[in-house]
Amino acid sequence: ARSTLEARRQDQGGDVALKVLNASLAHKVGFRERFLSEANLGMKLKHPGIVRVLDAFEAEDTLVVAMELVQGSTLQDLVARSGPIPWARARAGFDQLLDAVQFAHDHRVVHRDLKPDNIMVRADGSWAVLDFGIAKDLAGSNQTMVGHGLGTPNYMAPEQANGAATVGPEADVYALGMTLYRLVAGRLPWLPGVPLSELLALKARGGHEPPSTWYPGVPDWVDAAVLSAIQPDP
Repeated sequence: ARSTLEARRQDQGGDVALKVLNASLAHKVGFRERFLSEANLGMKLKHPGIVRVLDAFEAEDTLVVAMELVQGSTLQDLVARSGPIPWARARAGFDQLLDAVQFAHDHRVVHRDLKPDNIMVRADGSWAVLDFGIAKDLAGSNQTMVGHGLGTPNYMAPEQANGAATVGPEADVYALGMTLYRLVAGRLPWLPGVPLSELLALKARGGHEPPSTWYPGVPDWVDAAVLSAIQPDP
């Protein structure tokens, strides 16, 4: 597929980021059509806070997404290196994130897998969301649940984990709330390594400790906004 990929790179005017999918997924019933449809949807979202999907195509019996190449690091890596980020520092970037997600919702697109790994912090300090409009059971990550409700367990809304037929913008609000929790507290409401069944029960029950429990200095109103976003009732 090298010649095909090189031709696509030239078509896009230079270097791009490529996501090459497991070939076995391309043969699932309806997968190819859904993948191409959702990738095309992602191409229509033109916003500075959304990493552009530039192309989707087949090469040597597998599916490939070409995306805008972003120089920087993920929010997940940033928090892992630095620990909690004070709200005063995080606010400008998170405002950009909110604006990008609102733009997508205004265009009737729900991300369904918002998390720190899908948020890029560019070299200039701006934030951008990855993977809008791309099917979420194709990443090959052991953190992505397949066939049980698309998304990542720590960040997905309870109704999404239950495999709700229709997952609306409320699920993105939940994931944003959990992302902000991780950002300002440096951790999630539960300890790492919680078994999946216990994690889903915790999320369904709600009543989590506020972020300030783990990192004093989080403003009261940020605590309240986070807890409102991650309540189990959509």
